Amino acid sequence: MGLKRAIKGIETRKKGSCELVTPVAEAKLRIVPMPEGVPPGGVHAAGLDVEFNGKRRRLEIDTGASGLLLS
Repeated sequence: MGLKRAIKGIETRKKGSCELVTPVAEAKLRIVPMPEGVPPGGVHAAGLDVEFNGKRRRLEIDTGASGLLLS
């Protein structure tokens, strides 16, 4: 029940300052390995290198997720 309430709260919030300025028909992004696992040299996860508001970050790809939340 708490999850449904949280989702409803997010849906009813006022629109923030993040908006798509120009429609994008297609985008290609390079998936990068995130070598943090065991054994040494193994790949723990995959990610995308992105930039938001001038800050570069690597987003981990969660193949089981149904959406994406940035805070």
